[in-house]
Amino acid sequence: MIDDIWHGRTAYIKGFWGWSPETWASIGFRDNYRDTLISKTTNPFIMVIYITIHSGEKEEMLGKIVGFYLVSHEKGHRDEFTAPEHYQRHPEKWPHAIRAIRAFSFLPEYYLDVYDFDPAIKRAAVPTAERGRELSDEQVKLLKTIPYIEVPIFGGNSVIDRTIHVPPAAKTKIKVRGGPINRSGYVVDGEPIDTPKELYSLILKGETSVFLGDAASQFQLYKIGLSMSPQTRLSAFQEALPRTLPEGRIGWSLHRSTRRDGHEPYPNFDAALVGEEAMKDYLGAHGTWLGGEFYAATKENFEKAWEIGRATALQPVERIGGKK
Repeated sequence: MIDDIWHGRTAYIKGFWGWSPETWASIGFRDNYRDTLISKTTNPFIMVIYITIHSGEKEEMLGKIVGFYLVSHEKGHRDEFTAPEHYQRHPEKWPHAIRAIRAFSFLPEYYLDVYDFDPAIKRAAVPTAERGRELSDEQVKLLKTIPYIEVPIFGGNSVIDRTIHVPPAAKTKIKVRGGPINRSGYVVDGEPIDTPKELYSLILKGETSVFLGDAASQFQLYKIGLSMSPQTRLSAFQEALPRTLPEGRIGWSLHRSTRRDGHEPYPNFDAALVGEEAMKDYLGAHGTWLGGEFYAATKENFEKAWEIGRATALQPVERIGGKK
């Protein structure tokens, strides 16, 4: 069972400059401390990663616990466990490496601040970032309440389970208010239904005339939906864009979300669903439906649809049961 990923394994935490397991499967050190770490850990063991505050990562990731690796005791040079794009970047750093064999990202909406998680890390930032620090049972217990998803790792299996996992320990932390049984047959791919949901919209940026033609000067292309993690949905849609598209010329960005607006997620699937359906109804009448959950609309009409969606989702869920 994937929810037992922590069971019986040593757990450490270490600072990284970034989080890109798809190109980086190395836990490296400047000296041969890796042998000391191997002698102290199970095979495999857990290495939790936080982003150092002086890294070049996105601001919302700085100082946050972003994910964890399952790490083997296989030793090698850093470059053996990383993509070629990293070979010339600080080649003198972290050459003594061990291989990470799986990687898991915490959902961005649930990131923990590393200094709140363990204030001692701030006092020992450099040693913790360089060598790691063993986690206590209580710290592991807290991390086990954070939803996560398995992500690709360099040199790993090409097919992985992309289901969002809400560990049993999280049930007491993520409050879900009961609602009507989901009768629509509609589910969010890879997500459990019984979690709070946000409404969200993605907007396509760049040369949208490829899809909208001359109308691109007046309309934006939106994807609307509901999810417990809009950031994770954004990542999935970004990955789905054809690789033949010129990098940076076109891409999705998160336009609106319930949390981004400063609101709490809706308490259950059905409350968010009626809000999403209300947005679809409005955009279908005042924009252009492009299939699925994709619409072309003016900024003004989208904002009106968003307001209607939120207002509808906030209505008592007891009224749900008619139109889906």
